[in-house]
Amino acid sequence: MRAFLCTSFLLLLISPGIAETLPERSCIVAAAAKLPTIPGLAIIASRMKSVPINEKEKLSGIQAGGVVEIDAKAAGQDVTFGFYCTSSSKTAPMVTSLGLLR
Repeated sequence: MRAFLCTSFLLLLISPGIAETLPERSCIVAAAAKLPTIPGLAIIASRMKSVPINEKEKLSGIQAGGVVEIDAKAAGQDVTFGFYCTSSSKTAPMVTSLGLLR
């Protein structure tokens, strides 16, 4: 049952319209994988806010950078987890937790 829920969640996250590009979708999925393991944690929504990429990052092949926000509900409380993510076509997304945003 748990595997089914995880698979359904990942399919929801990477469905068209949630994020515009493949690197953005990769960042959202990677950020969701770094969420804390809290019993009953339910993801409600996710989004990525782009951050301009500097010249050094462009030269190293980074295609997308930004803040991933994941809205969740845990223990009856609505929370928003934040992650900074950079992604390129050559490597897996690099995700850093920003902690609770709201």
